[in-house]
Amino acid sequence: MRHEDRVRALVDQHMEKVGTAINKQVIDEANAIWNHIAIFLVGQNVWLLWRAIKSLTDKAHKKCGTLEISDKRDICIQKAKLKDTEKRLKFIQKRQKDCKDKKDPDKCKEAGKTIIKNLKARKKEIKKKLKKLEKRLDKE
Repeated sequence: MRHEDRVRALVDQHMEKVGTAINKQVIDEANAIWNHIAIFLVGQNVWLLWRAIKSLTDKAHKKCGTLEISDKRDICIQKAKLKDTEKRLKFIQKRQKDCKDKKDPDKCKEAGKTIIKNLKARKKEIKKKLKKLEKRLDKE
């Protein structure tokens, strides 16, 4: 084989490798773009599904709107959660009086105190979120 032929063969091999590398890079970039598009589309479907399930299982989400995205909706949900938490708290506090008739009144009272403590913490957290949302809404 002549020297020129060998050089030409080496150049052809190199170009083939470079071309393959470029094609692979283009294919990888195209795949990445399609993956982002797929994640975006699937993400929207998952979001819609999540909202639909929440509206079926949670009264607050159903009452405040399923597909709406706004601070007003978030405030509505937090107010409904606060109302529900206060209702549960009152119920447990009333039930505490019945502990004296139980088989183990001390255990009953301790369980009630734990539940009341957790509900009060939740109520405080909800009020904090609600205040933050209301401030954000006032700024708009």
